[in-house]
Amino acid sequence: MATSTQQSNVTAVSTTRPPAGSHSYMTIQCFGKSNLHLNWRQCFDILFGIARGPAYLHEESRLRIVHRDVKASNILLDDGLNPKLSDFGLAKLYDDKMTHINTRVAGTIGYLAPEYAMRGHLTEKADVFAFRVLASEIVSGRPNSDQSLDLEKVYLLDWMYLHVTTNISGLDSTQEQE
Repeated sequence: MATSTQQSNVTAVSTTRPPAGSHSYMTIQCFGKSNLHLNWRQCFDILFGIARGPAYLHEESRLRIVHRDVKASNILLDDGLNPKLSDFGLAKLYDDKMTHINTRVAGTIGYLAPEYAMRGHLTEKADVFAFRVLASEIVSGRPNSDQSLDLEKVYLLDWMYLHVTTNISGLDSTQEQE
């Protein structure tokens, strides 16, 4: 059974485990329709909790693991809105004595770090890049890509870059006039 809820542009789908399990979880799926609203503190706490997942895999675990698919639909929330990283189907063990792993590229387009997507050089930075995209989605209230928008706004990172460069150039022209 699944129900939909929303919290400040973050949509969570609540899925009840089979009767043998006693916990219910919600999967964060950004930008859906729902009725539960989170405040910024709750969003921050969820993002901070999500960040703990890759940090544990990269730094604290006995085995170094790169998840390779950190994204909204792979985050589970329990009843207390505590996030858990899920779906380790693409995960790779990582030898921290190496600079990177050369591997076939796998993951979700839009969340792939450039050096990994273009060259297949996998490091923990791939998970960090994906987390930054996820955080940007939640903070901006926009999905990673939205084909219904104007061409320059389709991809979240392009849209953010456009806003930053426009605001910087706007500041520069204002300063020149003074």
